[in-house]
Parts: sequence; structure tokens; C-alpha cells
Amino acid sequence: MKILMFGGFLGSGKTTIIKPLIQELLNKGDKVALIENEIGETGIDQNILEEAGVHITTISGGCICCQLTGNLIDAFIKIKEDLSPDWLIVETTGLAVMKSIVDSYKKYGDPDIPIYTFAVVDVSRWDVLVRAMENLLRAQLEGVNGVLLNKTDIKDPTEDALKRVAEYSGNAPTYMVSSTSCSSGEILEIIESALKQGAAKEDK
Repeated sequence: MKILMFGGFLGSGKTTIIKPLIQELLNKGDKVALIENEIGETGIDQNILEEAGVHITTISGGCICCQLTGNLIDAFIKIKEDLSPDWLIVETTGLAVMKSIVDSYKKYGDPDIPIYTFAVVDVSRWDVLVRAMENLLRAQLEGVNGVLLNKTDIKDPTEDALKRVAEYSGNAPTYMVSSTSCSSGEILEIIESALKQGAAKEDK
């Protein structure tokens, strides 16, 4: 089982990326489980997903990273034991800091379950977000395996945005995406590319 965790502010487009990714994994014949926060972004129809073979665990009570890190790690292990999916996809709330989750997971979780993190950034709101919440934005990008610059069909990222994303993420692989131009297959290719780059970096 591999864990794919997606973070980003509410409205960044996590759900619009996760939905086609899940569909593409199912089309390949992979088994998928999904953990989402009930106060996070909505739009994933649980009935449809469950009929398609996606097993869903909803974490309630607020921000994953602040309140529920322990429960989340327990959920990771239980899902592996009970369901043995090929992929576990985690959609965090808009305030989650994935590095905190990963640090706790490395300390208390199962070392045999790899976890990969992807920050979804709404480039159409970048200027507003960086002015209002730069510290949180920096924290959300720290240590990620990949950055998905979303809504590039609305606005191209500025040179300053690209520079800051590279700085905040430690030069993590960065990709331009949008719901109007990226197919489910392309999103999966992006994820797989980021994972390969991460594996190559670890081998050096």
C-alpha cells in the first residue's frame, strides 16, 4: 500500500484532482481507499465511489494535523490490515500541515507503508494567500513530494510565485494542472513522475 496525501487551502482544488485520479487508478484495476475530512472540500460522491470499490473513512472533528494525527495514523494501519488497498488517498483540510503528519507517522506509523505528500496551490489566488497567510502557506509546502499548481487555466503563475513555491517546497517537483486541461491519465502520470523523482533523490 502507498499513501498519497493531498493538502492545500480550502478551494485550492484538491477534490477536482483526487476524483479523476481515483477513477484512473480504478480503471487500471487497482484497489483504492480514501480518507477525507468531513469539513474539508466536498464533492466526492461517497455512494458512487463505494459502488466502484473505493472504501471511505471519514475523519471528523476538524483539522487532521492539529487534532487527529494519532487517529489518522491508526486509520492508516487499520486500512492496510482490513482492506489491503494498493493506494490510500488522504484529503486533508485547508489548514492541515502535512509535514507534521508525516513526522508523526515516521515516529509512530508502519515503516513498511510509504507516504507521499502533494500540495495543491490555487495560482489564481496566490497573491492574496501569500499576503494574508504566508507562514501557513510556507508550512503547507515544506517537505512535500510534489506541488500541483492548480487553476492555471484561469491565471498563469507569476515569476514571484514560482520562485516562492520552489523556496518553500525545497525545489520539489512542480506541475501545472487544471480541471479543464488535465485528463485523469495525465494527473496519474504527474503523480507517478513525482514519486519516481523522489525515489531517485533518496537513492543518491
